[in-house]
Amino acid sequence: MIQNYLLIALRTLRRRRGYAFINIAGLAVGMACCVLILLFVRDELGYDRHLPDAERLVRLQTAWGGFSLPSTNLPMLRAVEDAYPDLLVAPLLNWGGRVGYEPADGTPVQFQEDDLFMAEPSFFELFGFEMVEGTADVLAEPYQVIMSEGAARRYFGDADPLGKTIRLYNQIDATVAGIAADTPAQTHFNAEVIASWSTLQAATQWEDAPTTNNNGVYVYLRLPDGTAPADFDAQLATLIDERFPGDEWNGSTLTAQPVVDIHLHSTHNMELAANSDAAYVTLFLVIAGFILLVACVNFMNLATARSADRAREVGVRKAIGARRSQLVGQFLAESVVLTVVALVIAVALVAAVLPAFEVFAGRPLDVSLLDLPVIGGILGVALVTGVLAGSYPAVFLAGFRPAQVLRGAFRSSRQGATLRKGLVVFQFVVSAGLILATLVVYNQLQFLQSTSLGFDQERVVVVPAGTPGELSLTSFIDALESQPGVAHAAASSEPFPSELLDGTGTFFEVADPDAVDRWVPTRTISVGHGFFETVGVEMLHGRAFDRARPADSSGFVLNETAAQQLVELSEGRASTMADLIGMRIGSNGVGPLLGIVKDFNMSTLHEAIEPMVFSIDPSDYNHVVVRLDAGDPDAALASLRETWPQFFPDHLLEVTFADQGFAAQYAAEARLGRLFLAFSLLAVLVACLGLFGLASFTAEQRRKEIGVRKVLGARVPGLVALLSRETALLVAVGFALAVPLAWLGMSRWLDGFAYRTEIGVSTVALAGLVAVTVALATVSVQALRAATANPVDSLRSE
Repeated sequence: MIQNYLLIALRTLRRRRGYAFINIAGLAVGMACCVLILLFVRDELGYDRHLPDAERLVRLQTAWGGFSLPSTNLPMLRAVEDAYPDLLVAPLLNWGGRVGYEPADGTPVQFQEDDLFMAEPSFFELFGFEMVEGTADVLAEPYQVIMSEGAARRYFGDADPLGKTIRLYNQIDATVAGIAADTPAQTHFNAEVIASWSTLQAATQWEDAPTTNNNGVYVYLRLPDGTAPADFDAQLATLIDERFPGDEWNGSTLTAQPVVDIHLHSTHNMELAANSDAAYVTLFLVIAGFILLVACVNFMNLATARSADRAREVGVRKAIGARRSQLVGQFLAESVVLTVVALVIAVALVAAVLPAFEVFAGRPLDVSLLDLPVIGGILGVALVTGVLAGSYPAVFLAGFRPAQVLRGAFRSSRQGATLRKGLVVFQFVVSAGLILATLVVYNQLQFLQSTSLGFDQERVVVVPAGTPGELSLTSFIDALESQPGVAHAAASSEPFPSELLDGTGTFFEVADPDAVDRWVPTRTISVGHGFFETVGVEMLHGRAFDRARPADSSGFVLNETAAQQLVELSEGRASTMADLIGMRIGSNGVGPLLGIVKDFNMSTLHEAIEPMVFSIDPSDYNHVVVRLDAGDPDAALASLRETWPQFFPDHLLEVTFADQGFAAQYAAEARLGRLFLAFSLLAVLVACLGLFGLASFTAEQRRKEIGVRKVLGARVPGLVALLSRETALLVAVGFALAVPLAWLGMSRWLDGFAYRTEIGVSTVALAGLVAVTVALATVSVQALRAATANPVDSLRSE
């Protein structure tokens, strides 16, 4: 029976090659899009799930209201280790910095190693990273380092890395004692160089310094089997109450975050790598479903539209005894044959475009088409597509009454025509919605990249300087400002852009600062003389720090937001921001308020401008900000490169343009825009394939009518308009339905930005123009062909 079904299906498809081509092409493109998106989603959902006992691994996270970190401090780490001696705990410090190496030829080389960690042997046990040479036990000893295979090749080429000595931070010599396999791509951080935790302690006595309260210790642990993270949270709260009574925990909360949730559900400051967003995964799954539905709708529409062609066949089969279930099986077999052929083409398409898709996605996907789950997913997509696409036509066609169709009285029903129109409208709801969403994403990206940040970011370069010391940094800046092409230079504790992690409260001077109960929460930034002039920030009131006035070292400058909030809690001491100038305020110390600058963004436009307080603190400087002259920036950069080694011969020079640094922070939006564009084009392509098939069918049905109209004097433009009018109306209805849905969805997406563009009428109009133009262009091809046909050919039989 099945063999008979398939044989008939193949014969039928061979007789209707054009119809088969349109259906197979639509289904193939639809399934290829769906499979690509499923590969992307599988890659996103697979982060950290390969780790041993992944469901039991957690990371401690600290939160203060709306501010949170994926880390804690050293006292908390020791408290956890003491309270839970049976738990496997792996602390991690990310102290990226310079790593030097002197090869045999005596020419020292340096690397800026952002993925440099301090860890204990438990790190490898907990994460299960494979050792290629040596053992993880070497991390129990100080001055020992394990490198990844990639880092070892980068540092030493083909030479044996074991036993080589590298210099960390230009001051700590350590021996390469082990080589680990490269960190798997689906891990929320990338470890290139791992030094033993005890190295830092032996070299700097770090654990004895006051900075141990800094929340820069990443703590991973494996929960006991059967213990949920929420249950462990309650234990942590009890532990804090017992070990840190009173206010020593500064009002923060400490909780356990499942490691498998980090990539899609973590938005802390100080993340070890950029994470993704679960909302995007859901969004792409919805898009995949819609594109597949659009492809299935093509099949349904064309099958039911051509029902009259199959009516007599159904009538004869029923007359000789075929049951309805057998006819349903026959038509489903045709659908399955089409789907199988489309599946083979879809898999070939996926294999061909996967490298380009990875470029669009911004990273390689750690999945293979040969993985069993992937193969199962592809077959599942094909099964769903075949049944979904073929079920309605099968039931519809098998329901014909033999007496009616054999008498030649069969006519396509009005309900069937209405359904086809509804399905066309649905296709263009999806297509127009995706077009509008694509335009909104690109508009927002343009908005982010073009909106003024409140300072002139062009020709501003940022140079990480580590902790070179006040004298050398001041001398370097003085020398730099004397170079041609350099307009200004100043020191800063923050780069551009910055996460602005340091904060404190700013308040009016009182006798006992500890008794202050009203203060403005502010971000603290240490800047050198000339900073505001260098970055081009407007001074609203007062003045900037003046090198000629030594007393300014105890003064402060506020931004507009901080000053306004300080006025609001002044209790009559100041009615305007200008009144604040000269008043003594407290922040990190107490001193006069020298000036108020206009608000400007040091972080990206994802975040609103926070209250900021600027002060002079040379011990906190670790960046140099340089403004280049407009004339010849290349010459100025050359001067910078020549000047740098005169003051920092052991430090690697890195130069980043501020505008490029901000643009890099919008990579996720750029990736989303590229993916939206690609899938919108494909959705429109699939919808237009179906539209092309329907237009061809309509033109064929109205062939004699067109012939009569031409004989009676109808002109080609009028006939084309007649045949295209219905399609234009359906597309317009689809677009009208798509606008509010896309508007609602994209407005929610835009709400995630502190600064956002608006979905203007021009954007909506452009999306509609694109949708209607593409649809009419598709239909017009068939309409023009029918309108220019010789009427003698169509009327000959009359």
